[in-house]
Amino acid sequence: MNNAKLYKSKKGLQQADATHVIENFSKYLKWKDHKETILDVGSGDGHTLCEVLLPKIADKVDRVIGTDNSNEMLEYARGEYGCQQIVFEKLNIECTDVPEKFQEKFDHIFSFFCLHWVVKQSIAFQNIYTMLKPDGEILLTFLAKNPIYDIYEEMAKTEKWAKYKKDYKKYLSPYHNSPDPEDEVRTILNKVGFHVKVCRSDRRCYTYPNLATVNASVKAVNPFLPNIPEEEHESYFEDYDNIMKKNKDIIWEKVNNNVDDGKFHCFYEIIIVVASKGF
Repeated sequence: MNNAKLYKSKKGLQQADATHVIENFSKYLKWKDHKETILDVGSGDGHTLCEVLLPKIADKVDRVIGTDNSNEMLEYARGEYGCQQIVFEKLNIECTDVPEKFQEKFDHIFSFFCLHWVVKQSIAFQNIYTMLKPDGEILLTFLAKNPIYDIYEEMAKTEKWAKYKKDYKKYLSPYHNSPDPEDEVRTILNKVGFHVKVCRSDRRCYTYPNLATVNASVKAVNPFLPNIPEEEHESYFEDYDNIMKKNKDIIWEKVNNNVDDGKFHCFYEIIIVVASKGF
């Protein structure tokens, strides 16, 4: 999960959705007359921030802070994208006290495919609110539901894999089993004090060209593999794939009955948020 090169090379789904959100929802943001200071929560390898977002808003921005809680991701992002304008710093968005240097310093805060990793959602949103300037805005997107979480849950109940997945619940989106993720997120935003412009749950589909690509993408984000002995990885993915093929939100398009040639259409939900601190 902290392998930046692997993550960057296999995050097609994340990139497609980040691009979709930036292109379709950044129009709801209001920009200042002066060049702004922005922050990105959960920058990871830095690619989405620097190659997807910044080209769209470069003329509006003076200083960019990318943050992450992974030292490995930060090191990679600094090597690839760090410069005078773009700085990458460590930040745990669930921290009890936001560092003073981040408090009320940002005109806009962005986050793409990070917040579903956060267990303490209210604290995360409160910290984002604290880091915004009084009239600042946010544009966020993160997973609400994904069949990968169903597979995690099912495998965690098997005798074979349970010992490696005792803490599996903290790796599910907090909204995966929610009857109404949109309402839950909106409630938290309102309680924190945000003025909500957009809060919606969108059902999306991403197509993987073959099983090998599915497994490589899973490997890039799977939090359990480091705990599983290397010699058991092949068996793990055999079981993972068998469960995946039965999941109602994954459509396996067979070609000549050869799984290596078959496409996998994955249906999932993302939350998209545009909100401001003040009106």
